[in-house]
Amino acid sequence: MFFKKLADRNVNFKNQLCIGIDPHTNNLPNFFKTELQKSPENFLSSFSKCLIDTAHNKCSSVKFQSAFFEVFGSAGIEALKQSIDYAKSLNLLTILDVKRGDISSTMRAYGTSAFDYLGADAMTVLPY
Repeated sequence: MFFKKLADRNVNFKNQLCIGIDPHTNNLPNFFKTELQKSPENFLSSFSKCLIDTAHNKCSSVKFQSAFFEVFGSAGIEALKQSIDYAKSLNLLTILDVKRGDISSTMRAYGTSAFDYLGADAMTVLPY
């Protein structure tokens, strides 16, 4: 189902672009670092929203690198959830880049988190 939706959207946009949101916060100018320290959730949500707003009418999907959100704990997870919800509200397909690999029960828990809680359409599992 996901790949059919992705293929259809790629045909509609006449490209295969996917925007990647990987907020490397250690490289930010001081002004943004101050905003990040005030509220990681607000900063990460605003950062993502800005990128999504810029690209949503040019690409079919958005990929969120989960680790760059997870380092901020529950605030980062909430920002990730808000960002996925926002991307979906603009009809973008969402990919959660988590590259998880473990035993079956743990993989089910990763899937439950990615799909049932965060609402991603797809997720990466293994890098190789």
